[in-house]
Amino acid sequence: MSSYYGNYSQYLGSQKCCSLKTQGPQGPQGPTGPGAVGPVGYTGYTGVTGAQGPVGPQGTSGGLLLYLNQTQASGVDTYSLLSQSSLLAGGTTTSTPAGIGATVLASQFLTNPLTNLNQIEPGPVQINLYAYALNSNACTIKVEGFAYEPSGPTITSLFTTNTNTISSGISPTLYTVQTFILTPYTVTIGQTRIGIKLSIVNAAGASNTITITYQTTNAYSYISTTLPIVGPTGSTGYTGVTGSTGRTGSTGYTGSTGYTGVTGSTGYTGRTGSTGYTGVTGSTGATGPSNILNATNTSVNNTFYPVFLEAAGSNVTPYINTTANYLSYNPSTGTLNCQVLNAASDIKIKQDIQELSLDYSKSLLSKLNPVEYKFINDTSKKRFGLIAQEIESQFKNENLGLHYKQIGEDGKEQQFLSYLELISPLIKVVNNLVEKNINLEKRIEQLENK
Repeated sequence: MSSYYGNYSQYLGSQKCCSLKTQGPQGPQGPTGPGAVGPVGYTGYTGVTGAQGPVGPQGTSGGLLLYLNQTQASGVDTYSLLSQSSLLAGGTTTSTPAGIGATVLASQFLTNPLTNLNQIEPGPVQINLYAYALNSNACTIKVEGFAYEPSGPTITSLFTTNTNTISSGISPTLYTVQTFILTPYTVTIGQTRIGIKLSIVNAAGASNTITITYQTTNAYSYISTTLPIVGPTGSTGYTGVTGSTGRTGSTGYTGSTGYTGVTGSTGYTGRTGSTGYTGVTGSTGATGPSNILNATNTSVNNTFYPVFLEAAGSNVTPYINTTANYLSYNPSTGTLNCQVLNAASDIKIKQDIQELSLDYSKSLLSKLNPVEYKFINDTSKKRFGLIAQEIESQFKNENLGLHYKQIGEDGKEQQFLSYLELISPLIKVVNNLVEKNINLEKRIEQLENK
């Protein structure tokens, strides 16, 4: 700055007419000045809670699922299997015509006998059925759940409900309805079954036909419940190591033997009484009939005929009939021949009568071991049958009329079988096979007619 100017202000004033062409660089930021942080403000009031949203739809229960397997037999006539496992099978439907105002049975199902469930508890049940109607006349499907006992049989209702009106069409639509088991039911293990009955209810003024689909990939009808699912029993854990046996304690001292008491003196023998008078001899009885039966050696190989006594008043007359060998006996082979043998079967001489179950009949027959053999005293013929001792071992905890014992004349035990007792179980199993064969023939006929 020239000394011409008195101070810096005079210098700046003289430069007002001049234009500054450039601006100098910005200087560094100065340090922050001292200052305290202000206090935290008060927290605001909590807002009002909003209204609760609507409850979501009821989810499917996570209990036991029961599939309507219409192609599987339940072991009880006219009932298909209500199974815990699915079984896909194409074309499994029932088409049920229903007249005006009618209620018509469509199908009915039973589970296998319950083995892991002690009680059917109250709870929700959801029914899922695939169905369609032939026309628009109003029809519904009535669903009845029940407990089934084989004795009788006895049926106890668990629930009853109806679907919505079934729509007309050519392909199945899902119809879902929820109901409730209100009363607990005590299960008889190995006997009680759960049953489902489906009926078509026509509330319209004209007839209709309802088709229900059971076991297809896209239309599988089933029931969901809150009954507990019992899984398989886990494997048994390893047995722990057996601990060592402790030492045997020392034997205690034997106590001293006590003194033997003094033997008492023998009493006097009493006097023998006098012999009584001999009674008067009675008169000789009348001579009996001259018919004398002689004992015969049972080892003789010959034919004998049983003798029957006919009593008429005070007279007893032996009676024998050898005509055409209607009734004869060979003691050497133990063979008894007769023309007709009838077994007593009148209901008046029976008690505790119950229906013979299919499961028990199968179990009984499966334990039998048929053999072929020859009798020791008759080796000329091959025979077929069972061994009494095997039957005794298989059914040692059951008091069956099939097996019995007796002591022979030699004082040794002999065992016998009543083969007539096997007729009823055989009839039960054969009837079931006949029913299955009829159902298979119907299915084959349906498949051939497609």
